[in-house]
Amino acid sequence: MPADVPAALADLARAFAAVRARWYVFGAQAVVAAGVPRATADIDVTVEVPRGGARALTTALERHGFSLRPVGDVTTFIAETRVIPVDHVASELPVDVVLAGPGLEEEMLARVHRRTVGGVEIPFVDTADLIALKLLAGRDKDLEDVRSLVRAAPPELSFEVARQRVADLGALLDDTTLIATLDRILAAEGAAAPNPPAPRPRGPARAPATSATGRRGRAARRPRRR
Repeated sequence: MPADVPAALADLARAFAAVRARWYVFGAQAVVAAGVPRATADIDVTVEVPRGGARALTTALERHGFSLRPVGDVTTFIAETRVIPVDHVASELPVDVVLAGPGLEEEMLARVHRRTVGGVEIPFVDTADLIALKLLAGRDKDLEDVRSLVRAAPPELSFEVARQRVADLGALLDDTTLIATLDRILAAEGAAAPNPPAPRPRGPARAPATSATGRRGRAARRPRRR
C-alpha cells in the first residue's frame, strides 16, 4: 500500500465517524489489503448517506482534510453520479466517495472485513464481494485483479461464497456472463468449486446497474483528476 494511503484512510475514518456513517474501502486498495500488490494510489470508498445527506458528507470531508475536485456544479454532479470526488489535501491522493444505495450495497456494508492500517481500524469490502464488484466492472485490469485474488487465496476468501455472491449479482442483472467469467478464472487457476451456485431469492432492491460502483455507472462518469 503506498505510504500516503494510510493517512488518507485515517482522515476518511474520522470524517465518516463525525456523521456516524458506515463505509468501506473497495477497488484497488481493497485488492492490496487482501494481499495482492497493486501500483496505484487511487482510493475508492462506499459510504451510507447520513441523515444530513450528501451535504453533511461533503462538509465532514472538508473539515477532515479533503477538498472537492472541480466538476462544475457539484450538487448536480453528485445527484447524477452518486459520487463525491475529493482529493486528500495532505497527500494529494484522489478519492472517489460513492454514496451507497439500498439493497446490495447495504448488504456489503453489513459484512465488511476490518483491518488495521497505520494503527487505525479501517473497514474493507468483504473479499468475496470485492470479486463480484471487480467482475461487474469488467475491465481487463479488474479481471486481472480477480485472477490475482484467486491465486492469492487470502484466508478470509471462500470460493464457494464468492460464486454465490456473483450468482446473486448476476441474477439481479439478468447477466449470466458474470458467473461464467468467474468459473473460467477459477478453472484456469485450478480453484473451481464443485457445485454451481443457485441464485437465492431476494426482495426488492435497487439494481446495481444504476449504482456508482458498477461498470454501468461510476466508471463511465468518473471525474478527471488533477
